[in-house]
Amino acid sequence: MVRDPLKHFYCNAISESAPLQPDPSPEYGIITASRTVEGQKMSEPITTGSAAPPASPIAGFWRRVAAFAVDGLILGLVGAALGLVAFDRLAELGAWGRALGFVISLAYFGLMDSRYTQGQTPGKRLLKIRVVRTDGALLGLGTSMLRFCLVGVPYFLNGIHFRFDAEDTRLVTLLSVAIFGLGLSIVYLLVFNRRTRQSLHDLVTGSCVINASGTLSPGVLAPVWRGHYIVIALIIISALAAPLALSGMWHNATFGPLLATQKSLMQEPEISFAGVTAGTLRNFNSNAVRRTIGVKAILAHKLDTKEALADRVAGIVLVQYPDTSGVDDIDITLVYGYDIGIASAWRSEIYRHSPPEWQQRLAGAKE
Repeated sequence: MVRDPLKHFYCNAISESAPLQPDPSPEYGIITASRTVEGQKMSEPITTGSAAPPASPIAGFWRRVAAFAVDGLILGLVGAALGLVAFDRLAELGAWGRALGFVISLAYFGLMDSRYTQGQTPGKRLLKIRVVRTDGALLGLGTSMLRFCLVGVPYFLNGIHFRFDAEDTRLVTLLSVAIFGLGLSIVYLLVFNRRTRQSLHDLVTGSCVINASGTLSPGVLAPVWRGHYIVIALIIISALAAPLALSGMWHNATFGPLLATQKSLMQEPEISFAGVTAGTLRNFNSNAVRRTIGVKAILAHKLDTKEALADRVAGIVLVQYPDTSGVDDIDITLVYGYDIGIASAWRSEIYRHSPPEWQQRLAGAKE
């Protein structure tokens, strides 16, 4: 057998005593080994031809999004099925309905992202990805549940309808950090941490999402760019500062009557939550502008007739807005239904009249 003298000389020139050094490869999110030989840095394994860069085991952004969409669809079907058989009971839960949805989702993701199902929900299994620890092992049940909680808390708190004092700065600050601080941080890292695609919940629990066909050995995951931590800190600081910066607006001429109206409406026993808006509507066909005051009231329980409640709501609005000369319509929307985070269903009735018409209607009701 004839040896290639050039190849033989090239390979023998490598000193076996030259130590392996970690070589970060940010583009692929992994670390390769290299050794220095005669002043030149060479990566292992050694080949005589050009080698393609190692395939990254890190799951891509769109595959993770698609997997989450599949899981969301499955949970949505579960929630819709519950609504079909227990609509009124879910509606009477009010804001606590979101707690029910959180528990269902926690059981779903907490169990299936753990080692008991090989780190794969149905969505991840379909997209051929899985959740593992940074050393390549599968997650324990407790870690998997904590990982979901960091995502689930901001999601299920966002848009929840429960009674609280908007002037309670401590509570509003806590909600701001939980919803906007954690929520925006998770989205930011998922989109922009292209090196490892680890989001906040992954970093806290020491996990990552990889392709199901790939493996992740201990110590080979590239470090997250430090600039990401600076951005996350700025997001959290902004979430802390926003409630303090906006606290003074509750007493100005615009928001003061809105907040007072909302507080009065939520004293009604038939109403679990109410939102009040004031603004203008433009008809693009006629270019006419109408100024409206809108109330959306979520019912605490089912009512056979809603006209009497609509009249009381309109009366509260007229008391808080004694000067309605510039208002064209007062819109009252009474809503009955449920929102458990993974599914929602609402039945609504709208009552729309001008302020004089409401006053006439209220006067007739008294007679």
